[in-house]
Amino acid sequence: MSSAWLVALLVAGLVAYLPALWGVFVFDDYPWIVYNAGLDPSAFEFWQRRPVTLLTFAANLYVAGPNPAGFHVVNIALHLANGVLVYLLVGRMVPRAASVPAIAAVAAAIFLLHPAQTGAVSYVSGRATSLMTFWLLIAHLAAMRRLESPARRWTVLSLGALVLAVGTKETALVYPALWIGWLVFGKGLAFGRSVRLAAPHLLVAAVLLAVERGPLVNEIRGPLVAPTRGCVEPVLLAEPLQREPRCPASFLGVRRADVLLRIRPVLGVQVPITHPAHLWGNAVVPRAGSCHAGLV
Repeated sequence: MSSAWLVALLVAGLVAYLPALWGVFVFDDYPWIVYNAGLDPSAFEFWQRRPVTLLTFAANLYVAGPNPAGFHVVNIALHLANGVLVYLLVGRMVPRAASVPAIAAVAAAIFLLHPAQTGAVSYVSGRATSLMTFWLLIAHLAAMRRLESPARRWTVLSLGALVLAVGTKETALVYPALWIGWLVFGKGLAFGRSVRLAAPHLLVAAVLLAVERGPLVNEIRGPLVAPTRGCVEPVLLAEPLQREPRCPASFLGVRRADVLLRIRPVLGVQVPITHPAHLWGNAVVPRAGSCHAGLV
């Protein structure tokens, strides 16, 4: 890897997304982070949907508190790391030539600076996509390395990264199909041989799919403060809620199995949360100038 290209890529990516540090929580950040009292490190449960993503949110809260800037720092760092991995991946995929570093740098620059990446970087909850990409890039690089080396550690690394990717975002379950496609069209291998080479990934993906569809993972573990449009009266959510929680500005209730828990608005306009330290309190009561609703 050329250090000059690497530095240029990192600087370009940092400059492009530095304004995100002043961003605030929006949309799904509220049910996933702001209102999710289950992110309290003392109450965190790993057996839930997207546990790896939620674990990083919990770590963010533990290290830097509920300040959105801390979450944006991690998102930007992840995106820059992904840019480096894309550089390495493209460098291994293109034919060996003197122009390989330049080709890899252009591909990584497109990845880092394309506007489509904004949602995954500037939007805090978009971390699930960036973190999933991070693990999948590692899984793919390790799988490619396994084709060149008899060492089984590369298979173990690839499968471990796949597990973490699915634990980050369930979309990663499609990776075995992508791996087979790359073996067939990228390496020119026969389809049958490609399937055999991808068998460990297919097996792991099948097990993870069964776990993902299981009854335990389809629930929100731990107390969740109810999403609302504006301030609400205290609401007791005594039982786990089914996924998916939605944006607080999208509807006035939380669907649980066959019940829609209606939440009565106290104010007619949305008021920003000004006291995030009260998210994990035993009793959360709406008050003037703030917006709180939660467990008692």
